[in-house]
Amino acid sequence: MKKNKKQVRAYSLGGIVLVVLLLVFIVLLVVGGISINLDGCEGVSLAFVRAAPAEITYTDVMSDLKKDESFDPEAYPADETDYSLELVQLAESVNSELFVYVYAPAGMKATATEIRFSTAINDSFKPEDYALELLDYSGTLAKYKVKDFEVKPEALRYYDVVCVFRKWLEGVDKAPVGGQAVGSVSYPVGELWTACTLDGKVSYSMITSEVITVTDKRVGYIVYPNGFHLVGYTKCESHYVAFTTDRDIERLMEADLTYISNPYVYTSSWNNLGQVSERWQYDDGTTVSLTLTGEQTGGNDGGIFTHKYTWKRIQTAKELLEDNDVTLTQEAKSDLAAMKWVLRFAETEYTSSASAYVYVQNGTRISDVTILRLKFETDGVVYNLGVVDNKQTSSTTPDGGANPPIVHWWEKLFAVFKAIGSWFGGLFSWLGEHWKVLLVVLGCVVGGLFVVWVIVTILRKIAGK
Repeated sequence: MKKNKKQVRAYSLGGIVLVVLLLVFIVLLVVGGISINLDGCEGVSLAFVRAAPAEITYTDVMSDLKKDESFDPEAYPADETDYSLELVQLAESVNSELFVYVYAPAGMKATATEIRFSTAINDSFKPEDYALELLDYSGTLAKYKVKDFEVKPEALRYYDVVCVFRKWLEGVDKAPVGGQAVGSVSYPVGELWTACTLDGKVSYSMITSEVITVTDKRVGYIVYPNGFHLVGYTKCESHYVAFTTDRDIERLMEADLTYISNPYVYTSSWNNLGQVSERWQYDDGTTVSLTLTGEQTGGNDGGIFTHKYTWKRIQTAKELLEDNDVTLTQEAKSDLAAMKWVLRFAETEYTSSASAYVYVQNGTRISDVTILRLKFETDGVVYNLGVVDNKQTSSTTPDGGANPPIVHWWEKLFAVFKAIGSWFGGLFSWLGEHWKVLLVVLGCVVGGLFVVWVIVTILRKIAGK
């Protein structure tokens, strides 16, 4: 039986209307959100696209630790006089996060702030510092998340933990002398944790690892002349950290360290009564990480009528004490005499200007200096170890300054040629770089002309006779 054309058109029109209504219904679900009451499901919303993502919830510290049948809470007693930190456990999450569990006898009066570890071992060993976020605590045990860290996708993962940190506490920790300041105190760990994923399951193992501990330390800087500029006189500040360790180091080969660099403006003003006011203004700090080697050298730029100073990045404290280019304060000398090694890790410039009642200085403040890794040789054996070291800042007073060098007049003259050459290039630049050669050439020319004059004079006299 054939359908007439009117029926076909009716069915087609009805299908189109049904499709349109269905599309409108889907749009309302996705964009606006509507609720449908079903038997036994009153108030259940079907609007799911605009819902906020579910927040990650973390289990508490005791639930996690009790998964280990050998865990004994009684093994972590409280002691309000003990502000040390001890790593208990390390674990990864399904969200590629890393958790650390820390024992603090003094409880939350000694909250951990950072952890130092390397995810590579052997020759690639390179520890870094990571901030910790407190998630939960119970008595002397606390659970932290390692911030800004993501678990690697490899099946075998390493965490060579060097130390953990807490903030320096007044009245608890020894106060540094000479205007020094300690921001963070470190506690040794020395544990290599291995996480292994097999058939979707993660297992952990731990063995002890070697570390080296800084037992005494001084952070300071030395001022060197850096030349005259059109806008004023600038100086170079050579920043260093001197230290001793609990292990003998015969030859220091490499060192990793970090510090925070803060540009500043210092203003000091006074009135007719002699009253002085001071103000420090700092820009945002930048964390700087660097590796020093025994072959590297540092120095100031030098300039017109100034001397260029150079020094080794890694040197002994004795070498710094015997440096004839430097005059150190008595306090710095006393401290350095008790140290063995010095890292001359950075140079910064500062400018200053003064008027009748105001002194202004622009420069860079170096703070929170800490050594992360030392590669050294002792008894013919080379070690590459993580360092347990506090984060320390120098005083605002320099530890010494450069001795005025003896600069001869000809050095000053050719320094001018060199400066002019740096502006215009070409011949002046060549003269500035090769002034000693020029002196020899000029001497030869003058000597040659003198010889020619003598010969000509003799010949004239002979001819005259």
